[in-house]
Amino acid sequence: SILSIVTGLSIRSIDVPKYAKVGDTLVLGCNFVIGPDQLYSVKWYKDNMEFYRYVPKDSPRAQEFGVAGVSVSLDRSDDKTVEIPRISLDTAGTYMCEVSSEAPRFKTVEASTDLTVIHPPSSPPRLTAHPTHDGRYRV
Repeated sequence: SILSIVTGLSIRSIDVPKYAKVGDTLVLGCNFVIGPDQLYSVKWYKDNMEFYRYVPKDSPRAQEFGVAGVSVSLDRSDDKTVEIPRISLDTAGTYMCEVSSEAPRFKTVEASTDLTVIHPPSSPPRLTAHPTHDGRYRV
């Protein structure tokens, strides 16, 4: 479209769930439009620390960097999506996607959002019919 030619590189949305459960597989999405520019790199950060980089001209294209709580499935990740299996409480944080274009423009755009990880109890609450020593019932 004419609009994408004029604007070039932009991020339409960053797709990170607001909440996720411990043990879930997290899929992060960076919905960008490159326009007439060539893609140089897509980088993902958690709390300002880079954990994933995709550079089409590199071999391998995808790289992972050790960041606490983030373990990327490289074979299931690319320039648009990053998969993080078996998340933990440490996976929570602020996630940022940064997209850069090649020469001559070298434009960089970014978007960020927060992820909260919850740890639901493994069993339902137990009701007891006996009051505790202070005379209260416990849930």
